[in-house]
Amino acid sequence: MSLVAAVTTLAAPAVDGAPAGGAPTTDIIVGTAASMTILAVLFVLGLRHRAGHTLLNDLARPLTRFTGLPAWSVVPLVVAIAGFVLAGVGFVWDVSLHIGQGRDTGPFGTPAHFLILGGIYLFVAAAWLAVAMPIGVRRPSWLRITRSWYVPPAAPAMLATAFFSMSGFPLDDVWHNLFGQDVTLWGPTHLMMITGGLFLFFGLVMLVREGREAVREDLYPQLSPVPRNLTRELGVQAAAIGVVGVTVAYLQEFAYGVPQFRLLFAPTIIAAGAAFAFVGAGLALGRGAALRTWLASMIILGLLTIIVGPILGESTHHFPLFLVPALCVEATFLVPWARGGGYRFAVVASGLIATVGVAAELAWSHVWSPIAWPLHLLPEAMLRSVPTALAGGLIGAFVAGALREHPTATVVRPGSWRVPAAALAVLSVSMLSLIPATHPALSARMDLSVVRGGDRPLATVTVRVSDPSAVKGADWFYVMAWQGKEHAIHYATMKRIGDGVYRSTRPMPVNGTWKTVVRLHKGSVMEAAAVSMPQDTAIPVAAIPAELHTTRPFLAERRLLQRERKRDVPGWLFHGASAAVGLATILLAFLLGWALVRQARAYGPETPDPDATRREASREPVAA
Repeated sequence: MSLVAAVTTLAAPAVDGAPAGGAPTTDIIVGTAASMTILAVLFVLGLRHRAGHTLLNDLARPLTRFTGLPAWSVVPLVVAIAGFVLAGVGFVWDVSLHIGQGRDTGPFGTPAHFLILGGIYLFVAAAWLAVAMPIGVRRPSWLRITRSWYVPPAAPAMLATAFFSMSGFPLDDVWHNLFGQDVTLWGPTHLMMITGGLFLFFGLVMLVREGREAVREDLYPQLSPVPRNLTRELGVQAAAIGVVGVTVAYLQEFAYGVPQFRLLFAPTIIAAGAAFAFVGAGLALGRGAALRTWLASMIILGLLTIIVGPILGESTHHFPLFLVPALCVEATFLVPWARGGGYRFAVVASGLIATVGVAAELAWSHVWSPIAWPLHLLPEAMLRSVPTALAGGLIGAFVAGALREHPTATVVRPGSWRVPAAALAVLSVSMLSLIPATHPALSARMDLSVVRGGDRPLATVTVRVSDPSAVKGADWFYVMAWQGKEHAIHYATMKRIGDGVYRSTRPMPVNGTWKTVVRLHKGSVMEAAAVSMPQDTAIPVAAIPAELHTTRPFLAERRLLQRERKRDVPGWLFHGASAAVGLATILLAFLLGWALVRQARAYGPETPDPDATRREASREPVAA
């Protein structure tokens, strides 16, 4: 192919005209009508049950016989699990679709959205049934919401989290109209849908515990007590879903190789999530529970990866290994000092996870990750992971202490909320401290070597940066092509071939709707230089054509990766709206904590150890 023909082909990016500022009015009308209809049906179903109709109890009879749980406990459980299956597959599929295909045409623009919506509606259904189904029973911790309605404390907390998740869908369209379409997983309204679903699950665990205790106290003589192995298995699955939820909800951009935030977020989130789930499982269920949780979570993550990747034909989801963090928790059982209490155990296990576990995840990233963590990142990754792991471990210990058959004294005593509240504050501050990014002035001389011409050209990218020191010791320096509408993403590391000169290790697509950029991340520096970007009439922005020889500036990365964001919106409005979503999330966490403590206090503290009591008595002076 001639050089002139190559230049002509490379200089012809396609046009991307998908909506970038909110859904069409017809979609909003249809979505609102569907939501109102579903909510009305659920409301009537609950009221008819309260009026004495037996439909829900009849449907639940096989489940109650199998699990030994009352209908008001097991029906929301089954409904919510179905919702998690739908939303989980839909969410992983949706993220992969957006990475490969770009923006959608609206809330009903992809099949994955229907799965997510179906899952969210099932979340609302499970929460409402938890409120409406309990009849003829009243437990010490329950709340009176009307003259005759008494509900477990978990039920209103579940309802709040479910509506929080559901409200994220219409608010997402409002957000797009105000600020432009945010093409990042960590958009505030996206996090509402994700976090609301995760929080609902923790409320569900409390609801199952209420049902188990009601059967143990013979309030349902027709039901046999829940088998111990089933109780243990439910606990393991609960912790495993916690691991899966953290991975899918907050780490998918890292799993696909398109993180739009600092690389240090990956180890800190992994450490916090692993400490929360594995420490909680170990303290609640004993030795071996952390490894069983790890195995269950790997099976779930593996199935999600296979479904979305090979079966549906999207990009591969590269998830963390989590094995060594689970082993760290099991090893903590061998530390004598850690046996002194739940928080002691959490401190030791979390410290191991933040150091040994993070080092193991760094090694794993070099085996199976789109972006390998550089070795120089390890000291700061460990340092940053210590507070987040401790926060996750302490919260996990608190939850485990509350869910035990006899809740621990550290949970039921006055002021017990201070430890998890402080841990949540530390976790929030640690994560927020990683957000600020800088973009010092830098430019690059780009030279493209055409490897394949025609309608789908590929070219090797060579760059000469204006300041070689800016690239030395980078956390990542690679070229990425995404949203090319070919159900794929391409990335290649930049190999040093001279002082300040780097070349991509593989050719990259440089026309069509592919957005091909050279990305640089070093400490707080996050910037990128465009190789080829399509024209986007919906924003609108002009094309940045690929040229065989040119000089391009490095810009703040979000200007290229999130170019749909509006630039004329006051910063205080964007940050204020984001802070409002964050505050609402924290309030939901406190609501769940309140429900957990209220429930735990109803069952009293754990029985004191007789041997410990005798030892303490022997130290007391004999009374005259």
